[in-house]
Amino acid sequence: MRHENMCKEDLTHLLHQYKAKERSLVIGKEHVSSIEDLYAVLRQKIQRNEDKEECQKRVLSLFLNPDIFFLYVEFGKKIYNKNFDTIYTNAIKRGLYQNDFSPCYFFSNKKVAIGALLSTFFGTCVGKVFSVPPYDPRGKLENCSGLLSQEVLEQGQEVTTFFTPTITLGNEPAPEALCLLDAIKEKSPHVPYDGWVYINLQNRAAVDEGPRAEAIMELGKHYNDQFFPLSLSVDDSFYRPSEKEDKKPLDEAYMQYAQQHTGCSYVEQIYDFVKERVKGCEQRIVFREIIQLVLIRQHLLEVAKKKKKLLFSVVCKEGMDRAGNKNSALLWALSKEMTEEKEKEIISFLHARALFCRFRLVKRERVEPFLALMRNLKHNEIHAFFKEAALL
Repeated sequence: MRHENMCKEDLTHLLHQYKAKERSLVIGKEHVSSIEDLYAVLRQKIQRNEDKEECQKRVLSLFLNPDIFFLYVEFGKKIYNKNFDTIYTNAIKRGLYQNDFSPCYFFSNKKVAIGALLSTFFGTCVGKVFSVPPYDPRGKLENCSGLLSQEVLEQGQEVTTFFTPTITLGNEPAPEALCLLDAIKEKSPHVPYDGWVYINLQNRAAVDEGPRAEAIMELGKHYNDQFFPLSLSVDDSFYRPSEKEDKKPLDEAYMQYAQQHTGCSYVEQIYDFVKERVKGCEQRIVFREIIQLVLIRQHLLEVAKKKKKLLFSVVCKEGMDRAGNKNSALLWALSKEMTEEKEKEIISFLHARALFCRFRLVKRERVEPFLALMRNLKHNEIHAFFKEAALL
């Protein structure tokens, strides 16, 4: 059946079939019935220091599962359309939810809705009062991690990129993250990496995300030669301005960044690049997005100067909306070649991740920066910019 003709029941049934495939890929030969149970058993072993080597192998295989990306792409193509707005229109007509704030969404997806509630400040407080287990995207909500791409840098360093939700359990580092970092620190043969570059997109100043973000940043102190976090909130006033502010000239955005922010040594080059190639009201959106992509890339390359084999992840709370935007934009901009089929894979992955994890569409306002890049620039233009800036 063509995806345009699918009704809600057809698409929901298909999604549950794919979720079953996902569970099978993640669980493998383990004697458990769910991903939640898998993580419960694994975490218990890690905390008891049992089967240490097997735990290290299993944790790495969960983070770098090579099959999850292709499963998401396969499903995402069921709703794919070249026009992003058409994807939304068709999906909503078939009964899919555009966000997770409606009562209908809550009653249709109670488990993920309650799980998401626990990620908020209010939910955390209620959870403590009623002894509810903490927010657990990877285990209880079955928000899976997976291999995204592999890259060899100019000097021969290897970078393995994977997608994942936050590496916290509640507001503390998750046992599987600590297991992975300990393995890197101990130079375990089962985890052949010498560092992990982590881009945190959660807002350190927010009352709900702040404690999780701080817990992640603290890991950089405890594992100062293994874990290299960078916090980059996409919700501050510069990166997420009001609609009125966003209509002001690009020159003002350039001056604002130069006065209020530090860290991006390419801001003048970015300004010139955008000024020359992007016309109209989306100049500022493209300008901001390239700044963030450059900051992420700068951080990775700086760490790569002293490491040979790195893990790399760009992560928000659930790795779907904010991180979905950044991972997709990086994959699009940094790929040596961009065919129509590869672009289709990126968009399909972007949508499918939200559908698999939360049974809803990716949030449009969160992925608008990536869409603006694609609308205003050709792939070879943005790729050439990174190459000329020595960021490849």
